[in-house]
Amino acid sequence: MGNRVEVDLISFPRYDNFIILDLLIFAMKKFILILTFSLPHLTGLTQDDKVALDSARALMKRQQYSAAFDWLMVVDSNFQEVIPLYVTLFTSHSTWHDESYKQWALMNKPATGNGKSDKVEFDLEGALQFGVQQYPKDCAMYVATSRFYSWAMNQEKRYMPLASLRAVRDYLVKVTPANCQDEGYYYAVGYANTYLDNPAEGAKQLREALRLNPQHVQAQIEMAYAFVLAKQPAKAVEAGNAVFSMTNDRGLRAQAARIMGEAYEQQNDNEKAFFRYTQADTLHRAEFFTQFARLRFLVKTGNSNSPQALNAFIGGQGRDNLQGYVDAFEIYKQYNKLGELAAFCEKTMQDRPDYTGLLACANFTLGLIRRETDPNKAREHFKKAKEFGIRVERYPPTRNHPNTQKVVEEAFKW
Repeated sequence: MGNRVEVDLISFPRYDNFIILDLLIFAMKKFILILTFSLPHLTGLTQDDKVALDSARALMKRQQYSAAFDWLMVVDSNFQEVIPLYVTLFTSHSTWHDESYKQWALMNKPATGNGKSDKVEFDLEGALQFGVQQYPKDCAMYVATSRFYSWAMNQEKRYMPLASLRAVRDYLVKVTPANCQDEGYYYAVGYANTYLDNPAEGAKQLREALRLNPQHVQAQIEMAYAFVLAKQPAKAVEAGNAVFSMTNDRGLRAQAARIMGEAYEQQNDNEKAFFRYTQADTLHRAEFFTQFARLRFLVKTGNSNSPQALNAFIGGQGRDNLQGYVDAFEIYKQYNKLGELAAFCEKTMQDRPDYTGLLACANFTLGLIRRETDPNKAREHFKKAKEFGIRVERYPPTRNHPNTQKVVEEAFKW
């Protein structure tokens, strides 16, 4: 592929200045591998780019997305039009994608019943980088790029690695001309800044995204959270309340309610915080961030519902998921209530003596609890946890659980 820039959310960024001109068409052709079928039925109709583009658009309107992809594949030169169409096709209509956004599933929706998705390969980030480099004055390339990264952020939410967030933000800021900065640009950069320790700047950029598109619900939600991180709870409550007038979607409303709960906590209004956390949990059951925030709040305030919240949190995240237990340990340790967590672990082992994964996690948690008060007993718990399957290598650092592996490693040194 010569010196074509490879761009993805893991290895990003790496910048080259030029692409060899006589490899342009070759590069675009190699973006795609159709895994499920070949296209002999189209070979007589692919000489005219306009025919291919018009056919693809018509098929997308009819929800024939896999067939539309086939037509986009045969475009020979009109990349300025075809690249934004790929972004629309994949971000709006794919039924599945891999973590690197290079494998996708597309469906031709049948008149009745459920259709079957076709799996294809397409390096969307590479295509967008290609478009930006080859057509630097075409705002459509930058708008398509911002649209993709905004979509990717919403797909991964708070699971996207911070290194990827930083790389995407820096890339968009570096390449996007001022006259091409649309709502997607301000959303992506504002979202990234919010979680990269600059929430005040993030809030400003998210507000600009909302100015350009007042119905951008996710921008409204993220702006509310940016205000929480910036310690501006009144503005967070106001922004969160607005979400309820913008959408009836339960998941989106749950996000807003949780954020408002955090804002009310900052204002020491525990009654309203409790209401919003409960509302969020009712709107969207077993959602990690809501359950975590609600459990922490109930433990902090000594609420009688905390045992039920702990059981729901562990059950929602998986009773054999050590990361959930370590989260709970940190909460109960912070508020000096480890005895309550120990009682929960003992009871859950008695109730489920045949659940190996649960026994592993509960024993490990009891080891953490008793490490300082009863070192010998703690060693016994850690030994049992290891026998039941806890392994250091099973818990690589992630954005939301960066320290679990280190906790396990240190425990097993005892």
